[in-house]
Amino acid sequence: IRWQRYEAICRRAFGALREAGVPFLVLKGAALSLAAYAGPELRHSHDIDVLVRQEDRGRAAAVLSDAGFAPMPSRAGTAAGTTALIDRSHLPLELHTRLYRLLHYDPPLAAVWESAVPWRLGEATLRTLAPEDHFVYVCGQAACSASRDTPKWAADAFALASS
Repeated sequence: IRWQRYEAICRRAFGALREAGVPFLVLKGAALSLAAYAGPELRHSHDIDVLVRQEDRGRAAAVLSDAGFAPMPSRAGTAAGTTALIDRSHLPLELHTRLYRLLHYDPPLAAVWESAVPWRLGEATLRTLAPEDHFVYVCGQAACSASRDTPKWAADAFALASS
């Protein structure tokens, strides 16, 4: 039941961005739950992460606002280059313009966008990081994020390596 509610919110967010023509890549939980795990309910997700280009961040936030996401008051741990929004169900959505908090970790984003792969959410074809980029991203997030203390990153890395 939790996955169904999460998926419905993802569909609304991703559909709004797609209809508005905002290029984006689905990151972490939303993408990994379907791309790397045996069943989407096996990957707990407590937010939605989306990569957008810096020049599209304002437009993406406006589109998502029209789709029912409100600006989130400052959230502890929100990285620079990130716009935090929240759904009326209290599910956070973060628009990222870079992959890592630490600038020296960031790969050339043009190459990341170019190597992105199609990803299906129901009938919609969206895009996410290539599996090898997602693996490096998950491990890189663990190296520079407070959430590294939880083992979820290890499960994601294992699921990606096994898929």
